[in-house]
Amino acid sequence: MREHLDECDKITEIRMLFTHDSYRNLQVIVVEGTTDIRLFRGFFENEDIKLEPMDGKKPLLKVMRSIVQEYPGKVVAICDADFDRLFDTHLSYEELSVYATDWHDSEMMMLNSGALISFVNEYSKPESVRLARNELLNNATEAAYDIGMLRYINEFFSLNLNFKGLKFSDFILVNGFNVRCDVSRLIDILVQRSSNITIRDGGDFLLYYVDNFSKDISPLHICCGHDVANVISCLYRQPSISYDPNINVHSVERSLRLSYVDTYFFQTELYQNINNFLSMGRVQT
Repeated sequence: MREHLDECDKITEIRMLFTHDSYRNLQVIVVEGTTDIRLFRGFFENEDIKLEPMDGKKPLLKVMRSIVQEYPGKVVAICDADFDRLFDTHLSYEELSVYATDWHDSEMMMLNSGALISFVNEYSKPESVRLARNELLNNATEAAYDIGMLRYINEFFSLNLNFKGLKFSDFILVNGFNVRCDVSRLIDILVQRSSNITIRDGGDFLLYYVDNFSKDISPLHICCGHDVANVISCLYRQPSISYDPNINVHSVERSLRLSYVDTYFFQTELYQNINNFLSMGRVQT
């Protein structure tokens, strides 16, 4: 199937799959995009299970609302939790046979597993590997927390901030494994690039709420895994730390996917939910 079909085309193609006798026992897992295919197919895909990508979470939910009742036990979906677990919104998705990641997104699940140690072992110079094992995740997550908080504030107040294509080296400051986010600089960048921002004095507004929103929310739910991976790529572009100072965020995330084995994934709530759905569907057929 072609990638990134719109919702109507994807619904039509899934329906067509189920019209073939050879796919009588087929079950379909709908995911947000092609990187999710690369991550999850090793755990699920076989001759009776097919993974289908959408182009994001909203189209995925639209597809599932349209098709889930037609094929009970046949079509299930995986989406990133984003901030939904903070509001328990993810529970309503389960009525559509859509199950959210345990943490903010699949990247946060991988980062908080042994897959990160594999990355450290692959890319770290000998003199930095012990410090990386002890400090990398915590330091990178702390730096990404303020970015995640700004994303959270943006969603909470519907501000229409534009986070796409941020250049992290413009506001992430690194010195060895010490790393921090220059929040004022990031806010200036976001306000300047967000032509549809919904408030005046956006910079002052954002600074106020970054300082005053609760910092007790778990970073597992606030931090976007892509942000943490970007911070790690900034750290690992330092020749004193890394064997590959040309590393980028795609290399970091690719390494995590390759190292995220079933031992890690099978411990997650997401795996249990999807596996239970697939098992129950096989019983129904």
